[in-house]
Amino acid sequence: MDIKVLSRKDFEELLLINNIDDQNVESHQEAIFISILNTLSVPGLNHHKPVFKNPHYNVITLTFDDTMEETFQSVYLTGDINNPTKIITGVPMSEKQAEELVQFLSKHLAKNLAIVHCSAGISRSGAIGLFLSDITRSGYEKFKRENPMVIPNGYVYRLLKKKYEQFNK
Repeated sequence: MDIKVLSRKDFEELLLINNIDDQNVESHQEAIFISILNTLSVPGLNHHKPVFKNPHYNVITLTFDDTMEETFQSVYLTGDINNPTKIITGVPMSEKQAEELVQFLSKHLAKNLAIVHCSAGISRSGAIGLFLSDITRSGYEKFKRENPMVIPNGYVYRLLKKKYEQFNK
């Protein structure tokens, strides 16, 4: 399976270039789309809004933030980075979301392509992409070569591995 980890911006551009939308996403039968949204609304960005508005058999949309493992929270500063006006904590991936994603992926292991995105295409989507490369035996070297910017979120990755093991007992 080819696994592409993208930022939200690159994901939207890919869909636009390939004319993929709610009306035709299911016609791409050899592809799955994994969309990770933020729980928080950031002025000027739409990273908390779904790309696909309707449910599709080959699309999963989850909403959680990029959390730090030690605290199970992420910290977002708003305003000027040198003079933040507000500190907001994020929401980690839940066990239920991990189970839902493992079940979704298990149904689609024979697909040729997985496109995963989060805001930056680095941490949350990177963890999901790495996990998917593990369970499809796509190979770490190939995954990293095709997704060089990825720095997988350890908490998300370990939670998915745990739920996959439980699912496959």
